Amino acid sequence: MKKSLYIFFLICTILMIAGCATTSKQTSEEDSQYPTTLGNFSPFKLGDAISLWKNGDDVSPCEMELFCVPRTNKIEIYFRSSIDKVCLMMDAKDCATFDENLMKYMNDYNEGNFDKNHKPKKDNSYGVMETSVSWGVFGYGSYNADIKVRFNYEIIGGKPYFSMSMEQGLAKGQTDIYSPKMTMYFSPSQLETIKEITDPEIIMAHIKELETEAYEFNYQF
Repeated sequence: MKKSLYIFFLICTILMIAGCATTSKQTSEEDSQYPTTLGNFSPFKLGDAISLWKNGDDVSPCEMELFCVPRTNKIEIYFRSSIDKVCLMMDAKDCATFDENLMKYMNDYNEGNFDKNHKPKKDNSYGVMETSVSWGVFGYGSYNADIKVRFNYEIIGGKPYFSMSMEQGLAKGQTDIYSPKMTMYFSPSQLETIKEITDPEIIMAHIKELETEAYEFNYQF
């Protein structure tokens, strides 16, 4: 089971690092590696996923909805944290960073390298992602902030969960309002669900269908 999960994640990561899409015009090497748009199309839902919150020794589910935003080539993850509605917005570079750290976790999972006494800290994290988040009590877009996300693992109930800790960031245009501090926890099967519904090949197949519907015109003089 461990080996099959590892192979699945390795294949998905290779696909993601290779790039989710290409664009007709790219102005820099980074633009070429991480395209900033997939086309002038409206966001579409990729699927639902689940992670966990932890409060002391108690855990509770965090239900998430994932969307692809073609105009900005971002994956947006919508969920609730306490009273706030939150949206985590990951561009192509963020997705590659997420995958890189996920693979470090899966390597540890496959090799059995976890320490049962491990305590997550900044200096023993897998890595850091710089991304953006929006949130609000009455709506997702009340405030926006740039944040850092640290990846690690944490032992919960004797099991090593992949952790994604979102640090607080100052809301844009504000002086004393900060984004909520949150940590999500994922089992390997929950990560597999996320990888399946964000598969670049599936996303690009849908984009191709949209392009065909929008632009195909078979006529010759």
